[in-house]
Amino acid sequence: MATQSFEKAWQSYQASVQMLYRAPQAALAQTERGAGEVYQEQLEQYGQAAADQSAQVREALQAGLKSRQLDRRELASLKLLATAVYDLSVASDILELEQSTPEVGVERSARSVLLANPDVRDVLEISPDAGMAGLVEVERAANPTDPQAARAALKKAIPEFIKAIPEDSAETGWTAASGLVNLGIAPIQGAASLAFQNAISKAPKLSKAAESAAKLVEEAIRKLRSLLGKDLEEAIQEKAEEWAKDFKKDRSVTAKLLDKLYQTEAAGKEALALLDKAPADLPASAFNQATNTLEVLTGGYDKTCRTLNAVMNGLALFKTPLLAAVPWGPIGVYAVYTGILGYAVYSGGDYLDWKVEDKAKWLDRVKGLKTTIKKELKPPAK
Repeated sequence: MATQSFEKAWQSYQASVQMLYRAPQAALAQTERGAGEVYQEQLEQYGQAAADQSAQVREALQAGLKSRQLDRRELASLKLLATAVYDLSVASDILELEQSTPEVGVERSARSVLLANPDVRDVLEISPDAGMAGLVEVERAANPTDPQAARAALKKAIPEFIKAIPEDSAETGWTAASGLVNLGIAPIQGAASLAFQNAISKAPKLSKAAESAAKLVEEAIRKLRSLLGKDLEEAIQEKAEEWAKDFKKDRSVTAKLLDKLYQTEAAGKEALALLDKAPADLPASAFNQATNTLEVLTGGYDKTCRTLNAVMNGLALFKTPLLAAVPWGPIGVYAVYTGILGYAVYSGGDYLDWKVEDKAKWLDRVKGLKTTIKKELKPPAK
């Protein structure tokens, strides 16, 4: 079967999910059976449909990860993370709704909590074709027309960039580490996807509604696996667990650790050295383009971190039913926190063109600091 576009798959997913909340109206119209019994059947039906449509969303986003345009690949990555948390919100709702039929026309749901944040809505609703640039709004003053002034502006922008990326990464990393540690769950042995399969195989028989919730949790883990890569899933998970132990102390400790990890001082010196070596006859437009690109990159990573923090805030509010669904529910929550922590740290490093400490160069989806300087400050063509 051909892969659906993201827009079509997302629309179908939304339609299935919305039926979970509309079902009581149909149930209460029944006369031969009780509303609760009919609603349970509808909950099972639409829960399964939602899980199926979630898989279609994942397949559409997996295709986006293969785009030749880095901007689109970066957005597909962020969408995979956001939709993974969305899957957990729907699973949480199903577990809650199974216990009591909601009031007709009233939606008090985990899903609505998540969608209340505009950063999350932006990421979920924007077309993949827009790329990350479609999410970023940069306000800038008029560019200098004098080459020396333009060079000076870029020289100022470089340390600002070097400062902004680790700060955003530290805030997001600390929040993810705190959430992970506060779960009170022992580290998962092996990759989360395998741990989930083992947990399901050992779990007591589930109701049909709980089965659909479990499938949505599994879909969330599959999205994370698509993002991290099946060969690196366990390694990145272990790395995130290590960082969580170090980051949990406080934000200032996290920032210092990331400065060391990213080698920000060296990165700044290298970028400024490239600027110093730029040809004297470069026009102002070359320096301006580099400065503008750094501003867009700063805005893009800021948007990424705001979105990650927003989905974690939502998860903190609706994770309780999932944590109670032992043994499979907690694995989904744990996997999301480790996925967010790993993504935040590696993504920040990608923006800074860090020298990855191991051979697994997992995330390389933006042209970062040094790449930007080298590209824009090339000698003019003769």
